[in-house]
Amino acid sequence: MAIVGGLRTRLIFDSIYNMINDSLTSLGWFDAGREHLPVSFISEPLDHEAEVALNTLALSADNAVSFDIEMGSNYSEHRRVFFLDFYAESHSLGEHFAYDLRDLLEGRMPSIGRSAPIVAVYDYRTQPTPPQIATVHLDFVSVERANDFVKPWQKNWWSIAFTVTDYYGDEND
Repeated sequence: MAIVGGLRTRLIFDSIYNMINDSLTSLGWFDAGREHLPVSFISEPLDHEAEVALNTLALSADNAVSFDIEMGSNYSEHRRVFFLDFYAESHSLGEHFAYDLRDLLEGRMPSIGRSAPIVAVYDYRTQPTPPQIATVHLDFVSVERANDFVKPWQKNWWSIAFTVTDYYGDEND
């Protein structure tokens, strides 16, 4: 029986967070002793009016839309827009970090296991080895840098947007 609804949506979000966290760990971004402030990664949107610690990365998800793709069935394409907001301590660090994120989302880093723009979705309710329940596709990756920042910590704010596409029908699939 397929997992659907809010639980599926949450497991997709958690799987994307874990893939990004594991990838950044493999690239050494969280290592101690680097020549920049520590990088932190949170799984919630930030209040753009509240001060943000430098080198904070935040994952958030926004609007979702569905399209029927098979006449006479519930099989559909479900898309949701995700954002990675990074508040870098410097322009060069922000650029380096943002384009590492772009390439890992687009599957351009086989050395760390990112050789395709897909993410395995796991049922983290089952421990210690969560089973894979689905695969989602990452599309339309874009990188933008804030040019009209208002607060000092927004000076090197980079935003990476991408669309997550999931294909499924109903709980009987």
